[in-house]
Amino acid sequence: MQERVLHGSIWVGVWMLCAWGFRSLSPFPIAFIQSGLVVLVMIAIFYGHTHMILPNLAEKKRYIAYIMTVVLMLGVFSLSVDTVIVGLSPRETLFEEDPCDVYIRENHPEWKEDEEEIVPFFDLESLFFNSMPFAFLLFMSSIYRSSITLRERERREALLIQAESKFLKSQINPHFLFNALNNIYAMAQLEAPETPDAIYQLSGILRYVLYDSNKEWVPLYREIQYLQDFIDLHRLKDEQQLNIETDFDALNNQWQIVPMLFIPFVENSFKHSKIEDTAHGWIRISGKVESNQFVFKVANSIPELPHQKDQQGGIGLENVRRRLELHYPNRHTLTILREETSFSITLTIDLYV
Repeated sequence: MQERVLHGSIWVGVWMLCAWGFRSLSPFPIAFIQSGLVVLVMIAIFYGHTHMILPNLAEKKRYIAYIMTVVLMLGVFSLSVDTVIVGLSPRETLFEEDPCDVYIRENHPEWKEDEEEIVPFFDLESLFFNSMPFAFLLFMSSIYRSSITLRERERREALLIQAESKFLKSQINPHFLFNALNNIYAMAQLEAPETPDAIYQLSGILRYVLYDSNKEWVPLYREIQYLQDFIDLHRLKDEQQLNIETDFDALNNQWQIVPMLFIPFVENSFKHSKIEDTAHGWIRISGKVESNQFVFKVANSIPELPHQKDQQGGIGLENVRRRLELHYPNRHTLTILREETSFSITLTIDLYV
């Protein structure tokens, strides 16, 4: 609302300024109308250039089409201004008679002019003079467009912070921590040799969630290690060997990724497959680097009988989509396939070094 009032005030000021300038060509009432019509043309060019021409042509690097459109707009602007000035201004104010013509007409009335002088509506001289205010309009329009883009970027960053805050909070699942600690405690009571490894994996998970996840980018191998520790701790929940298969490429340190991007898919696979409660439940998780892209796949069984959802519902999938749009715009594909007895996702993202 404040921005509209500001713009309206600026255009009214431009209207008054143009009316003051046109008073040398026309009486003030006519100059007032002339300037109003010219300002309407200026408004159409300013906002058309801001909201249509720049985003659809210049920002998409369609420079030839942009230049042709600007030239066409200049012609329309110059023709419109000349039409308003010539069409509404009194004829005697548009040009002064040559003194020789005045002398001949007064002293030799028998001499007649061959033809009536015509005021041109459009010529190169008027095009040149009209190009200066036109160029100023485009310059101010570009500045205004830049401010709009900056505000939009700030809004997107605010949404990113909000989304990631909700996302990261959902990752420290109290049920998972409670079960992991109980399992480790039981292993310690039994003096199981795997106890130190389980404690180390749990500490690695907490370290990653509390510290590494606060960074904008992390090494891809650290994200995969976090997933592997998460999966291994889940295996401790059941004495029987759970039907879980993982297949991750050996990764080096060069690939970077936004942290905690894959964990919602893994958590959902454990939740929806009910692998601990179903004899025929299974989970398949893989991650491969292919041509500077990382292909992440998760598939799980779906139990025949519906199970009751927990209070969290779907774990972070909407936030994942939002983070992908913000961090990997036009650089990712996410395919979700739900069948009668299985559910799978395939996420492909371009990797950064």
